[in-house]
Amino acid sequence: MNEYKRMRSLVEITRIVTQSDNFYEVKDQIINNMLAVVHPTKACVNLFYNNDYNYAHLVCSSTLNYIPKIFPQNEEYGAKIDFSVYPDYIHEAVEEKKVVIVDDIFKNEKAKGEENLAINEGYIGRAIFPFIINDKVIGFMTCYLSDQEKLKPEDIDFITQVASMMSLSISITEKNDGINKLIGKLRQSITNINKASKRLFSTQDIFYYLQKMANVVADTTDSKFSMVNIYNIGENGGPMGQKFTCANDQNAINSLAARMPIILKDHRIYDYGKTDGEVLVDGKSYTNRIFYKVIIDSKSMLVILAVGDKVYTEDDFNIIGALAKQIAASVKSYDYSEKLEENKAINDELVVLKHQQKLIMDNNSMKKFADRDLFYFMKPAKVVGGDFYHSMLVDDRVIFILADVMGHGIVANYMVALIKGAFEVLVRKVPN
Repeated sequence: MNEYKRMRSLVEITRIVTQSDNFYEVKDQIINNMLAVVHPTKACVNLFYNNDYNYAHLVCSSTLNYIPKIFPQNEEYGAKIDFSVYPDYIHEAVEEKKVVIVDDIFKNEKAKGEENLAINEGYIGRAIFPFIINDKVIGFMTCYLSDQEKLKPEDIDFITQVASMMSLSISITEKNDGINKLIGKLRQSITNINKASKRLFSTQDIFYYLQKMANVVADTTDSKFSMVNIYNIGENGGPMGQKFTCANDQNAINSLAARMPIILKDHRIYDYGKTDGEVLVDGKSYTNRIFYKVIIDSKSMLVILAVGDKVYTEDDFNIIGALAKQIAASVKSYDYSEKLEENKAINDELVVLKHQQKLIMDNNSMKKFADRDLFYFMKPAKVVGGDFYHSMLVDDRVIFILADVMGHGIVANYMVALIKGAFEVLVRKVPN
């Protein structure tokens, strides 16, 4: 009968764990289901956060009476307790990753100093079940035993299985938190990129934009230093020369730039791990790096480099890849808008030139000379032409002038207009 109850309880605990992505919302349900079929009437859960074994966080203590008063809740999920105050047998369970049971703490040397706590909480023995994920202890569950309560081998097996399910629930929660943090970082980064992009298009300040992007890369990937580079692409498809470069810290720009030739020669578009050599900034060396390359268009390429103390992961690769593509898209749009502005300025200039040519060359025929008419014809291949012609009848002679203004801009056209006026005055005043 007891075996049947344990099985039903384990099935229910499994359902609770698999249907929730938040351990803190279901921890009390798991404890209550467990205690309903085993002898201990009290249990609690302690967790170590971020591999910090200096503190054990009491996150589940709903079945206890006295201990929560000694260690009142001082954070979101419970009490932060100095792990050094815990008895030796709990340290043994954590360090050796094994179940430790103390039947009578009043007779066990490893429980020395715990007597007063046991009297007030009303227990004689304790059983410690560590939570293990990827061979690391992330916390432990304590079952409190009165003088009438003893754990049988089948009880220990059952509680061990429950501890495994709780470890799974904690792991799911950590991964979910990691995903949420990653999404939060990306959202903030994309927001910052969009803000900087708007300013880029309004001010045309590409250096300000790339400086902001270097800061975004460093913040989002938790890197110490980062650099954003744009290279020209040569005819062979490889980087030819640096067009723009910005770093989140000017003190690091030379050290980061020294790594770029190696990265540019690397056939991979991305990589993360150890650097091929130390990046030395202000006397401190950094050996972890991540880089990402993106082809912007046929003439330019974006290269992002970040370095720091942290060990980069696939999450960082996903982040920097998303940022790189977003930055490349903004730079491409900027280049396109810049070319549109250049084309607009050229078109405006051509319209002025066309109007000027019409004013300067407004008549394509002359009066009769020796019973003959003298004509010229000029038709531009595009908006304006590159040749200029003007002629005059002076006495019994035809005097004319030719000029080539192609490729010399609007100023040359003004000069031709001046020459035309001067020409008309001079030919009448200068003798043969």
